[in-house]
Amino acid sequence: MGEKKNPVDQLSKQDKARLSKASYLISGMSLFMRWASSFSQYEMKDHPKHNQVKLFSPVQSGRFCLAFSEGQACLGVQPNEAVWLKTIPFDYGIADDRLYLTIPGVEAVDIKFPSITLGILIESSSSLENLKNADMLSFAEVKVRNGYISEVIGDLREPVPLLTIGLKDGLNHRQSIANAQVTYNDFL
Repeated sequence: MGEKKNPVDQLSKQDKARLSKASYLISGMSLFMRWASSFSQYEMKDHPKHNQVKLFSPVQSGRFCLAFSEGQACLGVQPNEAVWLKTIPFDYGIADDRLYLTIPGVEAVDIKFPSITLGILIESSSSLENLKNADMLSFAEVKVRNGYISEVIGDLREPVPLLTIGLKDGLNHRQSIANAQVTYNDFL
């Protein structure tokens, strides 16, 4: 019998990275959709000005908490939310009128997954101001008992940069970076 070859071995390093990112995105988004389907439709709405932005209701936003230390913000999430949040490949966060978490678009096997942004309501104005003064957002899994954090389980994933440039500019940030990158050909 002949030796079977894995077709993935023939892919370029960039294609392998894109497929890996797409598989994490598909896995995370399927877990997210499963979580989102467990509550009423009005608990998540489209942003009135940006159709790729989904806004969590105050009830769903209440499943998250914030802590601050040395210029860094930490988003605490409960075990039900940690399942999908640890898998989705976030690009960065945006601190504006809410905390927005951006999920990059990715292309794999001729399928384009558009970018999406999740908006978490921050009810405390002081927490929102502290968030706007932070430059990184980390993630931790927490347990809650009687409305209070009873245990911090630990880090959930790698931190992401936190932008304070407003939602509209934050949504355009990825494209601005791509346009600003200087290549060797720019010097010729």
